[in-house]
Amino acid sequence: MENDSLLLTLVNEVLGRPNKSNKHRGQHEYDCPICGGHSKFAVNTKLGVYKCWVCSESDNTYGSIKKLLSTIGGPGIWDKAKKLGISFKIDKSRVVHLNTEVVELPKGFTRFEDGNPKSMVWKVGWSYLTKQRKLTEDIIFKHQMGYTTNKPESYDENFTNRVIIPSYDNDGELNYFTARSWLPYSKMRYKNPDVPRESIIFNEHLINWDGTVYIVEGPLDHVVVHNSIPLQGKDIHDKLIGTIMKRCTGHVVILLDGEDKVWKTAKRIYSKINIGRMYGRVKIIKLHDGLDIGEVQEKYGRKGVVEALRTFFTIKESRI
Repeated sequence: MENDSLLLTLVNEVLGRPNKSNKHRGQHEYDCPICGGHSKFAVNTKLGVYKCWVCSESDNTYGSIKKLLSTIGGPGIWDKAKKLGISFKIDKSRVVHLNTEVVELPKGFTRFEDGNPKSMVWKVGWSYLTKQRKLTEDIIFKHQMGYTTNKPESYDENFTNRVIIPSYDNDGELNYFTARSWLPYSKMRYKNPDVPRESIIFNEHLINWDGTVYIVEGPLDHVVVHNSIPLQGKDIHDKLIGTIMKRCTGHVVILLDGEDKVWKTAKRIYSKINIGRMYGRVKIIKLHDGLDIGEVQEKYGRKGVVEALRTFFTIKESRI
């Protein structure tokens, strides 16, 4: 975007000072003027676009900055823009790529593969993964799972006592991570970066779109199911649906946990994907006893997971 610093001046006049800014990327975060979402209103003055990660779908709060200023700029805004010599040319294809901030792994992050097996933090984290979650060394190393060191000068205390699972995009760039507490009574089991989950596809670099792709619930389900994508939320987001429609040439299997309320979600996701070029290539699995596939791994091991993956079936539209 030309003269993005001048454009930022104009945007700040409308939205106030940003809560966060990355001047190199031209990315600035505000509270949403429509829904009030704290720091969820992203404006990129280099690309000339904006989006609220809370209400964009419901309130149409995304698009060009020109649209933003037209909507909430008030009288006289165009005269000010003209005096500043601001151009509103945008790259529309990049609107969906807005991100609230650059993702970085927590300070002191260490992969188990690179860590010291004699250190206490390594032993506790490794025990949690291998003895409680029943994960193999191959799974842990494949997904580059790690932890933060326990040295005060080189770690982030917000992520201590947690297993960290990083996510990388299709180009191998870090785009997200999740940190799962191994303490049994932790009030917050998961901690994630302040990045909208609907803006990423978790570990897309591992996906073979020509094979069967499994849609699972969380990252610890994802690591036990080959070629899977975790929702990281309660429903499937538009970016994932669009990517499936565009790139998937095989089948998609919906594999959430077995609770009745989640089963309703699973059927809704099934219905969203089983259309157009994907029609007839979507399957679903209903697990028993309210378990998720990660818990199946814990109780029955790899054999139990393989048996569960064989129980897929289709649903008639009249039964959804």
